[in-house]
Amino acid sequence: MDARPIVEIRDLREDFSGVHVLKGIDMSLARGEIHGLLGENGAGKSTLIKILTCVYTASSGDIRIEGEPFHGHSPKAANEAGVGAVYQDAELAWNMTVAENLLLGSESRWIDRRAMEREAGRILSRIGLDIDPAARAGALTAAQMQMLTLATLFHRKFKVIILDEPTARLSGRESELLFALIRRFKAEGLTIVYISHRLNEVKLLCDRATILRDGRVVATLARGEIDEAEVTRLMVNRSASDLEIANPGFARPDVALEVKALGTAKLSPTSLRVHRSDILGITGPIGGGMEQIEKALSGLIAYHGEIFAEGRPMRIDSPSDALDIGVALIPEDRRKQALFPNLTMAENVALPLLDRLSRLGMVLLAATLASEVS
Repeated sequence: MDARPIVEIRDLREDFSGVHVLKGIDMSLARGEIHGLLGENGAGKSTLIKILTCVYTASSGDIRIEGEPFHGHSPKAANEAGVGAVYQDAELAWNMTVAENLLLGSESRWIDRRAMEREAGRILSRIGLDIDPAARAGALTAAQMQMLTLATLFHRKFKVIILDEPTARLSGRESELLFALIRRFKAEGLTIVYISHRLNEVKLLCDRATILRDGRVVATLARGEIDEAEVTRLMVNRSASDLEIANPGFARPDVALEVKALGTAKLSPTSLRVHRSDILGITGPIGGGMEQIEKALSGLIAYHGEIFAEGRPMRIDSPSDALDIGVALIPEDRRKQALFPNLTMAENVALPLLDRLSRLGMVLLAATLASEVS
């Protein structure tokens, strides 16, 4: 790893309508390092990377790339400076092929589609990706989409690539493939900024990690210093033991939701109980059944077994049934499965309530609802 900074950030500040979001960020990125960026939600991570990729313009401060001042005002300027990002929802043209996405911007050079696909195949092969250049991007798995987006930035000779929660939708095997690709890019001299809440991944991959809290850098740790208890303390300014919820000695609240022997075509009978004010975590490998529980409880798939809401037996055969008893699903892929991007915010917010609103003659209430959540 080259110790000379490829990116230097000094006293970077960002204000939104008088709210101080970044309060003087100082950090640097070395050439050829994998640099973790950690912090609670709201610590300033997203704002920082949006400034680096020129989605936002900083209120004040200094950014230098390879020693030169950087004052980009658009994502195109960031791309030209060699800085790009890969988000959880890979930004691909889904109706185009893998080759077309990979070579986007240079299509005029490729009159022969077969030649274009052969060139894309050579690029993918060089970095160890086994993806069919002729496949439609929309048909790829989440992992393949992530890696194709990474390959595109690599092919375009980006110097700094920011990865935002890259394994959030990947299985263990898919994550290992992604890690191998990240290490390959590091060996090629690229700098990777790795944003994740999964500390085990940060310890496995990152050379250093910078921790943000309340818009400030509180520490930059070397790999050997990345310890779960210490990182937790730095992120929230309290020790892990302080975060434990003490039992006040009161009786547990009523059971809000209970399922008994819930099963589907892909899920063995499963039982669980959730009390009021509880947060119940359900974890396991992708395909292990978690998604079956959420789909059954939200009325998306058929199930067998019993469901009780506040002690009363319920049958959930549709999403409207689920909403009637107060069960709502926020799906994994909000962009594809929860939003209509061609509709307004008011229309999106009002959709689950249209029947109720129309009966009351209050469709215009949607605008008020949208303003309350914005």
